[in-house]
Amino acid sequence: DLSSNGLGERGLAGLCSALLNNNSLAKLDLSHNSITDKEAAFVCKLLENNIHLKQLILSKNAIECNDGGMESALGYNDTLEVLDLSWNRIREEGANSLTKGLYANNGLKDLDLSWNGFSDRSCQGLVMALRKNFVLEKLRLRHNRMSGRSALAIVQTLQQNSSLTTLDLGYNPIESKDTPALLEPFLKDAIPSGHGIKDVDLSGIAVPPQFLVSLARLQTGRLLRVTYGCVAAPDGVRQGQTSFNNRRHQLVERTFEH
Repeated sequence: DLSSNGLGERGLAGLCSALLNNNSLAKLDLSHNSITDKEAAFVCKLLENNIHLKQLILSKNAIECNDGGMESALGYNDTLEVLDLSWNRIREEGANSLTKGLYANNGLKDLDLSWNGFSDRSCQGLVMALRKNFVLEKLRLRHNRMSGRSALAIVQTLQQNSSLTTLDLGYNPIESKDTPALLEPFLKDAIPSGHGIKDVDLSGIAVPPQFLVSLARLQTGRLLRVTYGCVAAPDGVRQGQTSFNNRRHQLVERTFEH
């Protein structure tokens, strides 16, 4: 664990060089080290050459993925299983580059892109990657800039993608009126019950009463857990957040796991 160490360019260069041929280290935590794309280039080179590393934590840095390094690294490396890039500065250009790497990757199982800047435009590449990638199991995208349109496009990829088990879209600017559509592919069996998806997280996102009706309609044979924020009243005013949340956790467990 080398998190919060202020490694700097020289320190990170030396570390990655030493690990190029290391065959015993399985997890590397470099979170909170103020790493930019310049320093991340050393990490990308490591990924291209080290086939033993399974988990890489790069959260809470200043990585933008604008130089194509991570795209190339993910294209080369099929042994890394967990990549955490949450709390970085990945915006449209970096998101497009990163998703190209994901498109070519055949090893990642757990990808955390929370607290970045994935917008509707940059999600287009992600949707293409998810349609082709049949290895990724967990995808976390909370606290980005995606609308209901992008959220629906991602959910619809589950019609082809049978490997994803956990999808976290919480705390994105998804409007309440757009949430019922996210359940439609499940209701219509466009997403087969045999596919892997088990957990859809919409935490922090208000849902209308219609959403709850759709949840109740989900077939009993489907094992699906759906988490959501408060319930929006028909006039758009949110019902009491605190009192509802106290009930919600019970309802999710008892009623909305199908």
